Amino acid sequence: MKRIRHANERGQGRFPGLESRHSFSFGSYYDPANEQVSVLRVINDDTLAAGAGFPTHGHRDMEIISWVLDGALEHHDSLGNVGSVRAGEMQVMTAGTGIQHSEYNGAKDSSLRFLQIWILPDAGGHAPRWQQVDLAELAGDGLTRVIGPEGSDAPMTVHQDLNLDMLRLDTGAKLDLTATAGRVRYLHLTEGRLDIDGAEIGPGDAVAVDAEAGLQIEALEPVRGLLFDMVEGRVAITGADLDEPRAA
Repeated sequence: MKRIRHANERGQGRFPGLESRHSFSFGSYYDPANEQVSVLRVINDDTLAAGAGFPTHGHRDMEIISWVLDGALEHHDSLGNVGSVRAGEMQVMTAGTGIQHSEYNGAKDSSLRFLQIWILPDAGGHAPRWQQVDLAELAGDGLTRVIGPEGSDAPMTVHQDLNLDMLRLDTGAKLDLTATAGRVRYLHLTEGRLDIDGAEIGPGDAVAVDAEAGLQIEALEPVRGLLFDMVEGRVAITGADLDEPRAA
């Protein structure tokens, strides 16, 4: 399997102070052909106007990743964490048995853009927690591991058999992103353009590939994105009281 999905094919949500593009079904946007890939359930590309945000609300049994592309995301949660996730930084929140949090753009005159990513956990009932890293301190050329399974030596971890790498390539650089047997890889591009076996993708585009299909890429200009490595097939978590993706 090798499947490309272009940015203009994603769902769209518009609310006061918020514009969002949905890679998978979310809130009022429903696309039965794009509900999830393996344990990857949500990628929302959110832009918040100055002062806008998500008031205090709850989540449970979901691993929620926030990667800030522009601006700074103000975070408050019921664990007592208060902080700012700035451009180039990433946060992982394990909702587990339940957590309340709020997110805002604290700027008075500029917008905030970030990717909100939801990962299905391996089971329900984990203890809630919060992690954050500055990707500038980690990421080099090629692929750099930023998230791994619980117990791994990755800078941040999730309760799931999932690896997440930051992708950075200069013009002309090439990589083989073919998945290993029994796995699937999902590449979400945020900057630049790539040649994928003769097809071109750009910002907001994504491609899913397994070991059978293979995937060779070449940077047509400097690129940046996220590469997910997960178990092959659609995964359902049983026994967990899972959060339902819906609009804030």
